[in-house]
Formats: sequence, structure tokens, C-alpha cells
Amino acid sequence: MNISVTKAAKEWGVSRTTIYQKVNDGELSRTADKKIDIAEMLRVFGEPISKKRTERSADTVQNTPL
Repeated sequence: MNISVTKAAKEWGVSRTTIYQKVNDGELSRTADKKIDIAEMLRVFGEPISKKRTERSADTVQNTPL
């Protein structure tokens, strides 16, 4: 699935400038329609910020003593 640079920046918590720098440096590629494949974002930046926060919240709830 492909997403826009703006959406990728928001989901991963990085600036659009950082994404464009990675593209210009050849570390991150874009499709012909100027979008970024999610697999590319995962490869370069790891899991999205929103997913990391969700996992941390779940861990906190599970590890809280009764």
C-alpha cells in the first residue's frame, strides 16, 4: 500500500523534510506517483509511532499489579 509523504510523516513522527532527504540520499524510494510504499517506511524507520504507543499502552495495562 502506498501513502503520501505527508501521511507517512505524520504516522511515523518524522518531518516531511527528513523523508525528502532520505529520498534524495537514495535511502528511501518513492513510486512513480510520488507516494511511498509502507514497506519502505518500515524498512527505513521501523514501526509507526502510533503502533508503538498502542503496544506500550497494552504492555502497561498487562504489567500493572492488581
